[in-house]
Amino acid sequence: MPTKKRKICRAPITELDAAPSQHRLVDMLVGEGDLFWHEKIRRVLAAAGFRTDWIKREEDVPYWLFTTTRKTFALASDKDTAIGQISSVLRKGGIRLTRNEFAILDWRKDKLRCFFMFDYGSPGVWQAPRRQTKRQLELWPKPV
Repeated sequence: MPTKKRKICRAPITELDAAPSQHRLVDMLVGEGDLFWHEKIRRVLAAAGFRTDWIKREEDVPYWLFTTTRKTFALASDKDTAIGQISSVLRKGGIRLTRNEFAILDWRKDKLRCFFMFDYGSPGVWQAPRRQTKRQLELWPKPV
């Protein structure tokens, strides 16, 4: 018995459906308001020997700011060399940076305030949890 061909209704493919950009794909996978890239940057810096205090991605333009403290990383005293060291740490961790997209805005002893350009991620702020002092714990006991 011969089989009957079925008609398949095919909707026209729009330009966006045909070739979605990599940025659009990442946004679809991660979603808005997700701090995936914030956490990834923090983990990469922590593995290298930095403690990150906060990471912020701006709303309108794709640039990131973060403050970090050097713990065990042997950072060079020269600013240009230090920029190269930190940007190579980020590149090895999977954050794609090109030349001249990373800068150290402020450097005081072991504390650094840095800036870099990176297209991925949703706008938002990741902040390290604050440690409570002994006095705060006495004033606000944990609920039982």
